[in-house]
Amino acid sequence: MVQDNVLYAFVGKTLEPTEPATEGQVALETAGGNYVQVIGTDAKDTFQGVDFRVVRMNQWGILEKSPWLNSSGVISYSNDIGVAPVQCVRTLTIPSAGVEKDELYTFWVVVKDSLSSYGNQSMMKSAVYKTVAATEAKGLIGDNLIKSWDYNMLREPEKYIVAELRSAAAGAAIGAAADTVVGLKGSKTVTVTDTGGDTSVTAITAGDYLRIGTAVTDEIYYVTASTVTTGGGTLTLNRPLVAALSLVGTTAEFCSAASVASAALTIVFTGVARTNFDASI
Repeated sequence: MVQDNVLYAFVGKTLEPTEPATEGQVALETAGGNYVQVIGTDAKDTFQGVDFRVVRMNQWGILEKSPWLNSSGVISYSNDIGVAPVQCVRTLTIPSAGVEKDELYTFWVVVKDSLSSYGNQSMMKSAVYKTVAATEAKGLIGDNLIKSWDYNMLREPEKYIVAELRSAAAGAAIGAAADTVVGLKGSKTVTVTDTGGDTSVTAITAGDYLRIGTAVTDEIYYVTASTVTTGGGTLTLNRPLVAALSLVGTTAEFCSAASVASAALTIVFTGVARTNFDASI
């Protein structure tokens, strides 16, 4: 419920027509002590000008109650029951390559926590990168921004926003279906194995990119060094893998430096489900 510029909300399991009796149940109580459910499209039709408040049963069997509200001040409401959470996704475009040394690149993400015990709180998380060469590929700039972001998020008890580097560039299979592409979470090293010894692996050079998948929506990593030839070898990435990698040659791709430079490049931010969140706390 939103009244003027103030939001009142309780997170619960179901909206009940009677006083909540079990943990997680939510109800709307009128000033007369009755309980109603919002029906139709207009909250004013339901509450008919009376005062009401949101009531929720917490884990200790105690009813939590919002301040009293009046339907004349209600400007919007939500009556979605059992709706799955929606991940928030935002995209930032990396426009072009760096043109001189010591160029500063940064982005800021404003995170708003509407469920805070202290009200509607905002905080800012950032990433920053300064170029070290006279010219730098835009893919390397984007990769370093995400590296900064990942290091920043390590300070948080739970990683609630994931940043990924994505390119619209076409990729090519790293090898055959029998070949393997393996890396450990937190490692910058990826091992490419020519399983059959049939020189079926594609040579990769420093400045190319490793794609974790075969779609343009899959994440890419900048390669700083490579010994990968047709017989396999090792890739050294610019930043650590955020998850363990175990693919075969046909389900992992590489993108050439030239193809990424000429294609759209974006950083995609995705909100992560708060697995440690407890609505009762």
